[in-house]
Amino acid sequence: MSEKYDVVVIGSGIVGASTAYNLAKRGVSTLVLERFGPNHTNGSSHGKSRIIRSANPENIAYTRLAKSAFDRWGELEAESGSPLMIKTGGLIFGDRKDRFISPFLSDAMKSELDYEIMSPSNAMALFPQFTIGSDEVAVYDPSAGILFPERCVDSYSSLARGFGAEFHFNEEVLRWDAASDCVAIETQSASYKAGRVVLAAGAWNAKLISDVDLGLRCERQVVFWFKPNDDSGSFMPGSMPVFICCDYGRHFYGFPDLGDGVKAAQHHGGEAADPDSVRRAVGKDDEGNVRAFLGRRIPAADGTVTGSSTCLYTNTPTGDFIIDFHPKHSNVLMVSACCGMGFKFASITGEIAADLAMAGKTEHDISLFGLR
Repeated sequence: MSEKYDVVVIGSGIVGASTAYNLAKRGVSTLVLERFGPNHTNGSSHGKSRIIRSANPENIAYTRLAKSAFDRWGELEAESGSPLMIKTGGLIFGDRKDRFISPFLSDAMKSELDYEIMSPSNAMALFPQFTIGSDEVAVYDPSAGILFPERCVDSYSSLARGFGAEFHFNEEVLRWDAASDCVAIETQSASYKAGRVVLAAGAWNAKLISDVDLGLRCERQVVFWFKPNDDSGSFMPGSMPVFICCDYGRHFYGFPDLGDGVKAAQHHGGEAADPDSVRRAVGKDDEGNVRAFLGRRIPAADGTVTGSSTCLYTNTPTGDFIIDFHPKHSNVLMVSACCGMGFKFASITGEIAADLAMAGKTEHDISLFGLR
């Protein structure tokens, strides 16, 4: 006999954990099904650090949503009693015509945020770790900082369990079948029924939604930690901000040294991958672009590699999130909030998912994230 829940959430990464917390806190009977173990490293919710920033030039809608996300992270930190983020400020620099930087120069963006546009000389005087061309521009976001992803996932999961949510790990969903009154879910070990299902499985969403082509594409990404050649302390969080650099057509990002070295990676440009067979081993060929970037832009950080990790981006055709109901099933909610920028929004994405699952609507503007 199948067990029955109000909502079954598939995936226990940051979006699934946040959704489960928001549901369980409202008294909704919630089950989370996860094919791997707790806080695993196979998806998109690991890596020791994530950038959080108010300034989101991808679209003004993200900038507005980021304000709520910041608030929710603060609430989670207070409720869990765990330090989840630190403020370092954020430096964005490069070609002023780049699609990532040019929105900062617009009046619309300036009206939304408190940030500073700097000349290269002023930016390098404040942050001498970086090399910025004389014809480039720098933007400083004082609100930016770092989220600790594993702690965030743990906090949401622990609190969700405290409110009654169940988490079943190492239990892969094989299939689901939606009828008008419920959704049946089959795993390799059990059967379940739910009034609603939330598909929050990251890169595995494409396989769970095989009857609709959402255009989801999985991309392999590699991040590195480098030991700085400068031991003066200039790469510590109090001296160095998180950064994003638009470097000759490529985008790179990184973090100050939190104890493992300066973290740096290329944003997009990774090989297409199947999440079940992604190349996990990291080789010298993966290091080349990032090493060259450091040599050009942060030369004193171009030291020995102290660690590396693979993670997955789940990209949509537009580069925007998908938060919408399945076109054939109004009791199946699809949440694909990745594209390499989803983690920092997960605190509010989970709230939105819970709103939609239980009420079919939310007070937040998600018009950008619909299938249409």
